[in-house]
Amino acid sequence: PKPIEVLLVLGSSTWDLLANDASQANTFEDHAIACRQLIVAVNDFLAHNITELVTATATEATATAEQFRFQLAWKSVTAVHPHIVIDRHTKWFGPPHKAKKRIRYMSLERSELLHAVQQRALRDVEIPFLDIFDATYLSADWHLPVDGRHYRPELNELMLNWFYSESEKEIDLTTIDHRYSGYK
Repeated sequence: PKPIEVLLVLGSSTWDLLANDASQANTFEDHAIACRQLIVAVNDFLAHNITELVTATATEATATAEQFRFQLAWKSVTAVHPHIVIDRHTKWFGPPHKAKKRIRYMSLERSELLHAVQQRALRDVEIPFLDIFDATYLSADWHLPVDGRHYRPELNELMLNWFYSESEKEIDLTTIDHRYSGYK
């Protein structure tokens, strides 16, 4: 049987970026330590639990641990766009005062800093670093409506396909109306 390859994409950024937490300070060094610890913990878990994972997920045709190949990758920080969040009541943020509180720490400067911290922290870790920061910086119009943090699934799929794609299917972004047509 053909090997089953599983890519487990890890990442952490937006909640750390937006947190009103004094421990973050202006360095995000605790974030860097946590990223490395997460990678070590997940690698350790996979190494010690591969047989159980295969047994739980295998079909009759693929029943051995040797047939599974796990690969970890780290997805970089994504750019945030506070100008997408509007100054009116929305179902995502509620009243404007809640939206303003939620985006208080949402800035390009903080996301660039966190991106640089992650690049340094993960330089010596032997997993792929999927750097999509610049692409998301240029993709403000691909956010979910009135949400300057989360991107639409089509953009996420496209960006991951830049790195790992076995699909014959091309994603044609010209057929998708990515503009939000109104604030409700």
